[in-house]
Amino acid sequence: MKKRSLISAVAMLIVSAIVLTSATYAWFASGSNAYVETISATITNSDGSILLSADGGNQWLSTIGQGNFTASTGTFSSAYAPVSVTVAPSPVVVGGQLDGSNFQAVAATAGNEYTEFTYKLKTTVDATVTCAPTFTTAVAYGYALVIVNGQTYLYGSDSTRTYNPITTAADLSTVVGVDSNNNYIMDAGDTTCPALGSTTQPTNAGTITIDTTANNPVDIRVLVWAEGQDAACHGTVNAQEIAIGFSFTK
Repeated sequence: MKKRSLISAVAMLIVSAIVLTSATYAWFASGSNAYVETISATITNSDGSILLSADGGNQWLSTIGQGNFTASTGTFSSAYAPVSVTVAPSPVVVGGQLDGSNFQAVAATAGNEYTEFTYKLKTTVDATVTCAPTFTTAVAYGYALVIVNGQTYLYGSDSTRTYNPITTAADLSTVVGVDSNNNYIMDAGDTTCPALGSTTQPTNAGTITIDTTANNPVDIRVLVWAEGQDAACHGTVNAQEIAIGFSFTK
């Protein structure tokens, strides 16, 4: 029987308690908060052939946590404001606020409105690695985007849900719209609406195949956020959790 080496690694586990205070419109609620607790995790790696780095490849470790990331590789929010994220190799992140039924975009930055981090995967031999993200969220509007080798993988709690992100990347001060149909999101049915992306649909399962060559690192980029263009992202919601972890099989 061919020996297989099973390497279980939770590269990063982000737990976000999403708290929306007071019934209001979608992600434009000025009282929206999400508090983030980061949990470190350990690789169980019997033959030492797979390693992770959180600092851009300077250190290769069997255990990484938030403390291993640098300013250039990870930005972790202490409070989130829900945003809209495009599912693309270079995502556009747009925040916003609602004044009555009128929307105007504002800048959204990692570490303030959402969490973003990048870690590296390296094998010491040529290999095909199967990455199995484990995403859980108790709120329908919690999402995670994983980007590997230019491919994007969107994770959510319900693979039947869809949303259309706001995609305008120009001067954000000019991005405006009116929620004329009062459905808590900006959509094509509104009187005026910012540019929207194509229908986006997540998965809550599925693996990622990563082909590696010996000692050539592969970047794994991750965004975790509350999606404002999900119609569920409004109203009063008790504190809930969003979490993502990773396991690797070689």
